[in-house]
Amino acid sequence: DGRQSRQLAELDASLSAFLADLGPATSKVAVLVMTEFGRTLAQNANGGTDHGNASAWFVLGGATRGGIHLGAVGWPGLLPDQLREQRDLAHAVEFRQVMANLLMGHLALPAGVVPAVLPGASTAAIGFV
Repeated sequence: DGRQSRQLAELDASLSAFLADLGPATSKVAVLVMTEFGRTLAQNANGGTDHGNASAWFVLGGATRGGIHLGAVGWPGLLPDQLREQRDLAHAVEFRQVMANLLMGHLALPAGVVPAVLPGASTAAIGFV
């Protein structure tokens, strides 16, 4: 019943309508939904959370393979010694690697060209495209 639940329902309805409108052209489209920042797992002194490192991304479209893909690192865990600075979820995949996989897998951009487009991006396959 919370705000985030309502916003995710709105996002779901909007993306569903967009893909329905595309119809067969969905196979030619890839949509990446990502937040600009995550939230820390640990609360701050005010009982809230601060901007964090890791967050969730959604990739959809005809060229994507569904499921949860965590990359080679896997799930980093939520125990204090698994967190960054004992308060922040550690990255399993860096955002440029997600984008690089889309460029290579969906747009057929050669891996050797990716660093010119996304400096510092890993071209290691994640498996969602």
